[in-house]
Amino acid sequence: MKKIIILLSLLLTLCLFVSCDEETKEALDNIGESPVEEPISTPEKTDSADNTGENDVNADVSLPSYDSKTNGNGNKYLGGGFAITDGEWIYYRSFSNGSYSMKKMSMDGTTVESIPGGDLRSLELKDGWLYGSYKGRNLVRVDIADRKEYKYHKSEDLNNYNTDDITFIGEWLYYCTNDINIDQNGIYKMKPDGSENTLVYGGGVYSQLKYDGEWIYFSNSGGEHYRMKPDATNVKSLSGKTFGYVVEDGIFYDKQGSHTDFSSVNSSVSMTLLDNTLYYCGNGTIYKQNKDGSNKTVIIEVERCNNLHVLGDWLFFYNQDTDNWYFCKTDGSGLKIAD
Repeated sequence: MKKIIILLSLLLTLCLFVSCDEETKEALDNIGESPVEEPISTPEKTDSADNTGENDVNADVSLPSYDSKTNGNGNKYLGGGFAITDGEWIYYRSFSNGSYSMKKMSMDGTTVESIPGGDLRSLELKDGWLYGSYKGRNLVRVDIADRKEYKYHKSEDLNNYNTDDITFIGEWLYYCTNDINIDQNGIYKMKPDGSENTLVYGGGVYSQLKYDGEWIYFSNSGGEHYRMKPDATNVKSLSGKTFGYVVEDGIFYDKQGSHTDFSSVNSSVSMTLLDNTLYYCGNGTIYKQNKDGSNKTVIIEVERCNNLHVLGDWLFFYNQDTDNWYFCKTDGSGLKIAD
């Protein structure tokens, strides 16, 4: 019996020694480190060789949520705007002190902050990046998620030629070119980081790039309209030369309502579509109405309105008479200069 008791005592002592040794080792490994509470829904970091420094940098960044199917013009699938929202902030082109710059405004309108970028237009958002182009210049993206690696260098060039009318289609950024120094002007696509730049449809200078979820719509320098699939198949010429329309799910809309045939569209006003409401400028007034043209309502008198955007509860537009950009609520209240 004595032997059994001694043997059990030795085994217990050995177990305690091993446990203490493991705890001591863990404590030594953690010297100088503070406990970190992992944020909810943040992917865990691994020690895999594939876990790059970029993943480490982005792991503690809260990226804005954004549905790439709703853009700054408030019109589904339409690129080319001067303002855009991620649901938390409105990013917009501001004119103040005699020059243009980029700013952001909180959705309640109480906070306005300057952001890097300069005089950008044709804005898009994706994964904490603001995409845009300069007039007569190149395409860039600006870090708006405060990534550590971009602390001192917020923007980066994605190409080096004149770019306009950009819009995301899936994971590809489509855009038009108008540059005498490029081998061939046309519609291009690239990955969000600027890689895999590819000519989709060449042979001319194109604009008014729109996407309705199935078809890309665009016009040439002569004002002729076309549509094609994103892979440049099924190219078709559309009769009519109007620019004041929006398209969704193959249906065209102007201020008279919906049209199944583009040749019946007859409008030349700045207009946009958000949810089931059409907004447009006309005769010194901003209107809203149902998609079928019914329930037409005056929002606000604004003299000569252009470049109308709908961003949540806000309208953003340009007044040609005062040469300035403005915000107001979709009910016409809260009018203010977008400085």
